Amino acid sequence: MSLEFLPTLSRDLVNLLDDAEDYNVIVHTGEEPNAKSFKAHSNILRARSPYFKRALSNEWVVKENNVIIYKKPNISPVVFEIILRYIYSGKIPIEHQNMTDVLELLVAADELMLEELLTCVQNYLIENQSQWLHDNFSQVIHTVFHLQACKMLQDHFIYNICRDAQLFFTSSEFTSVEEDILLALLKRDDLDMEEIQIWDYVVKWGRAQTPTLNEDISEWTVADFEMLEKTVHKCISYIRFYEISPSDFYDKIRPYKPIIPHDLYENLVRSHYKPNESQQTCHMLPPRLACIDSNIINSEHVALINCWIDGENQKPALYRKPRYRFKLLYRGTRDGFSPVEFRRKCNNTGANVIVVKLESTGEIIGGYNPIGWSNRGKYAYSESSFIFNLDDGTGYDNIRLSRVDTKMSQSAIFDLEIYGPNFGRGDLVIYENCKLCCCRKSTTYEHEIIDPGDYALAEFEVFQVITK
Repeated sequence: MSLEFLPTLSRDLVNLLDDAEDYNVIVHTGEEPNAKSFKAHSNILRARSPYFKRALSNEWVVKENNVIIYKKPNISPVVFEIILRYIYSGKIPIEHQNMTDVLELLVAADELMLEELLTCVQNYLIENQSQWLHDNFSQVIHTVFHLQACKMLQDHFIYNICRDAQLFFTSSEFTSVEEDILLALLKRDDLDMEEIQIWDYVVKWGRAQTPTLNEDISEWTVADFEMLEKTVHKCISYIRFYEISPSDFYDKIRPYKPIIPHDLYENLVRSHYKPNESQQTCHMLPPRLACIDSNIINSEHVALINCWIDGENQKPALYRKPRYRFKLLYRGTRDGFSPVEFRRKCNNTGANVIVVKLESTGEIIGGYNPIGWSNRGKYAYSESSFIFNLDDGTGYDNIRLSRVDTKMSQSAIFDLEIYGPNFGRGDLVIYENCKLCCCRKSTTYEHEIIDPGDYALAEFEVFQVITK
């Protein structure tokens, strides 16, 4: 048996900090008039912070009267006191802190290599301060992109920008965004914006960074184009030029021919005259995938289900752009797990895809209904419906697809008002107030997508399938 007394240990260490008679370190923080000195113990600082373990080693320290003197003018007294109490107690009352101080806390924790604190603060901001992050977007994103250890917040910002790219690119802060942030966005396959618009904004950003350029491009010299090319050089590598139409290419790309690599430009021209030959011989980036509002599936899953809807069984081709967009109609955790809500939001909306995440295994299963739901009160005919299992959503190896048996097409969909989605004669049924699903031995579809049984749902979503 192991007994733990962590609260007592934490309290006693804080008392040691508050009554630091045997201190051997003085840390000077901030700059006048906002400066303050803190007494501490080198053993505790070195044990809790890899930064202090190195900084307070014998070869680096400066001592006065046998006390180590250490200066941190770039960390404010308010923030350093928060950190010092965290180092001694393992606690931080973050909900009571000023948000500007919390942002500075991130910077200081990154410098002092306090990984646990960094993770907790990032989680707190994402889960509890989403509105503040939104309102202070420019300040926060420029701060966190300079901190290598703030990957969680960086990913959070990039993901949300990709979901609503128009809002970011049309904002007044866009032209002042740093190159690293713009590149992180351009690299994303799920940046939800037409490629020609992305090109327009890259040019706009580049011209803003090169203010000496004439507004009238027809007046530009060779040197002007060279300046712009130098500014946007890295960005050009991530533009999906082959997704831009011939007319947009002529109107918006051709005028900037001098800033595009010669071989790439020639291949682009050839692609409009000899598309088949060009696609076989030219290196191309894959099309961007539509961003999807989902707690269960991602853009790659959407591309895969797109292929299944078109009757293909293999993984999507690298350079094929999805034909269908998925619009969220219903989400269990948002709208309530209820057949009434499901029917209210999903009836008479046409073809749709349903996906559920199982509570016990994390598996993702679902189905495609090409004829939609409409309270028919009976079985409905479909030759193209299917059910599927995406495993845990992280790979392709264990994915299962089961199309409707052509001999059982008349029973492909069971559309009854009191139920949620129902595929076949029990092949996949959402029931019990849409909180459970059952899968019986396959009778209508080619094979089972999961072991027969009843499963509790962690999440349930329905998407309208819209042809682009």
